[in-house]
Amino acid sequence: MSTAHRPTWHNAIGRSPGANFGTFKVSSRDLPSHSELKRRAPLEIDSTENKAQKTADHKRKLSEHLENKEREHREKNELEERIGVTRNFIPLEDAVKLLNQDVNEFPEDSDDCPANEGSDSEDDDEAMLMRELEKIKAEKEEARQREIKATLESEEGRERILNQNPLLAKTTQTRRWDEDVVFKNPNREVKEKKEFVNDMVRSEFHRRFLHKLTHHGIQLPSQEHTRLLLRSFIFGSHFGNQQKKRKNPYTV
Repeated sequence: MSTAHRPTWHNAIGRSPGANFGTFKVSSRDLPSHSELKRRAPLEIDSTENKAQKTADHKRKLSEHLENKEREHREKNELEERIGVTRNFIPLEDAVKLLNQDVNEFPEDSDDCPANEGSDSEDDDEAMLMRELEKIKAEKEEARQREIKATLESEEGRERILNQNPLLAKTTQTRRWDEDVVFKNPNREVKEKKEFVNDMVRSEFHRRFLHKLTHHGIQLPSQEHTRLLLRSFIFGSHFGNQQKKRKNPYTV
């Protein structure tokens, strides 16, 4: 029988050899942490003398920076005066760009006629505008023709797809699916429903039996004799043995 459901009586001892034997395993969460307090840094209190010293140092550095700027500017001006550079002087980069430009050395030999330049340019502009207008009209006409063609093709394709599907095609159905001879001329013979009769004399089996007897030329028994035969068949041979003593009227 298992004792897993029972409590542990000596849970503190466990499997240790003695009651005072402790374990040396300690969880990391049980280790001491934050053993030192975080102390605030000492506040620096500037005295009046320290403030004055810092202000003097800042002014000295600022004056040195300004003096250096003034000295550089003065040296630059002196150099420009020696070379003779004026404010209208072109920088070297701009001069190189101007020298690299294509300049016509013989302007009088040019084919351009300044007198007729204005009228010719206006005619050229007008002709160019007319050509652009004709080009735009032609492009619009081509786009319109393409749209008409695409519409016709899409309609023809749609009609073709619809005609391929017999369920969606607009065709007149000349013959129904049930117009075949098999469906039009079913079997009209109605079978007679069998009925259950609780009387053996009037049952269907007894009628068939009598029909067979009449067709074989056997004399039909009376209703009383038929009942006697049925009783002998049902109640056993004792009743039948008693009937054997009598003359059997059904012998041929």
